Amino acid sequence: MPTTKDELEILEKMEPADLEWHLRELLKESRYLVVIDDVWDIDAWASLRRALPDNKKGSRVIITTHKKVVAESSGERKFVHELPFLQEEESWELFCKKVFPDYDEVNDKTSHCPPSMEKLARDMVRKCRGLPLAIAVLGGLLSRKHPDEWPQLQGRFWRHVSSDDFESHDLTHVTQILALSFNDLPYHLKSCFLYLGLFPEDFKIDAVRLIRLWMAEGFIQEAERETLEKTGAEYLNELIDRNLIQVAKRNWMRIVRCRVHDLLRDFAIEKSKELNFFHIYDRNAYSAPSPCKHRRLAFHSCGLRRFDSFDQSSNLRLRTLLFFNSGFEFTEIGELQFLYKTLRLLRVLDLEIFNLSQETEHIRLLDAIEKFIHLRESKRFTLDSVGRLRSLQTLCLHANTDTIWNLTLQPFSHFQHLLQLKLCGTIGKLPIEMHEFFLNLKCLGLDGLKMEEDPMPSLEKLPKLTILDLHVSDRVNNFFCTAGGFPQLEILTIFGGGANELHVDEGGMPLLQGLVFYYSDSVSIPERLRSIRFPKNWALAVPNEWPY
Repeated sequence: MPTTKDELEILEKMEPADLEWHLRELLKESRYLVVIDDVWDIDAWASLRRALPDNKKGSRVIITTHKKVVAESSGERKFVHELPFLQEEESWELFCKKVFPDYDEVNDKTSHCPPSMEKLARDMVRKCRGLPLAIAVLGGLLSRKHPDEWPQLQGRFWRHVSSDDFESHDLTHVTQILALSFNDLPYHLKSCFLYLGLFPEDFKIDAVRLIRLWMAEGFIQEAERETLEKTGAEYLNELIDRNLIQVAKRNWMRIVRCRVHDLLRDFAIEKSKELNFFHIYDRNAYSAPSPCKHRRLAFHSCGLRRFDSFDQSSNLRLRTLLFFNSGFEFTEIGELQFLYKTLRLLRVLDLEIFNLSQETEHIRLLDAIEKFIHLRESKRFTLDSVGRLRSLQTLCLHANTDTIWNLTLQPFSHFQHLLQLKLCGTIGKLPIEMHEFFLNLKCLGLDGLKMEEDPMPSLEKLPKLTILDLHVSDRVNNFFCTAGGFPQLEILTIFGGGANELHVDEGGMPLLQGLVFYYSDSVSIPERLRSIRFPKNWALAVPNEWPY
């Protein structure tokens, strides 16, 4: 049954007992099939069962769970299907693929494992009891070590994995393997890994958002001749190589979204409890913030108003406040004043959804909070008010007018930190001085243009532009780039049916890796650019996804 936005908002505000009644009423006259993934708790399943009427109409319920006791408590008329663990050779093949990237289980029977180390490695793989996650994490750990170091690691491995756990198929031995991998992390990566536990279960984490949060927390160490963003991306890749993070989506040759396996997330949460690293309040789990003085607090399934309702005397030392899955609960600007007046030590704030509609002369955005890094989703603001956000790094502007918008650069005069800009609307002409205002701009998207002139002269001088996504009218037929133009450009996409020629002087676009014209069948391009193809696995024009 389709659900409207208003209905979802009502469901978000319901208490669990009301949700049970609502679902039961919805299903009581129907024959239904319900699939519930990843049920971890008997009590949670009991609550769900009460909402599923046995109406004698042949309905079926399928649940998946990591815990056998949950499956066995699912009801009298149950059928439990246990997925088999990997066989020994299957486990070995998975291990080899994780440790030796060039391994081919079909054609490569030697596995690239040094013969003197194969018995040792097989013994450790056997301890994983055929569980893919444990094997992958072990493989990620050994892939960072020279084979000569494996015997030393094996000694630590035996100390972590007890003989009793070797005989069982519960998850204790997996946790011990995860602990071994965690303890092997450098100090700076331990904090980065634990931070992943703040995100909701099965949450697809925006990679840029994650790296920026690490930066704001001070987890990323400064490296000579490298930006913090680049170093943060290296941290992320190392955790991926260790199989502690999974890639959920790639875009523009970059990791766009990542996620964490449930067991790894649970491990991060338990470890964080030991270290008092963070606390999570989940409206659905009824876990109100405890009296201890947390430095980091994440709210799941609710927004700022729920936090406002708690006693703040125990949260005065709070430095990080994150909100996830806040649904349709928009944060108003007046509520931000409460934050900066009460939480004087707050340094990291992520609201997800923010409403500027109540901004007045007396309550201004910059009075409430001085520095925004992202303007993710906002309503009804003026270009002048946005121009006051001097630390802004990502901005998407949609013009809600049919009149031609001749862009002026004065509101952008303070945007020295802007990395990504998307302009959507009926833009007439681009100012020639754009490079003087956007010194650090890396990604630019121009959509719905009405311009009648080639935009390249205004854009080719942008010194750090790496991605250019143009949607042009049929009036623009030719694009010209001079020698030295677009010195850092890697990806160029042009949407529009009127393109006839892309002329690039020698020395222009020297770093171009991807080039594509959409809706233009025969475009004349320089010989040296004809061999550049756009890789099939690069996603394009995905709403609300940014490469930086």
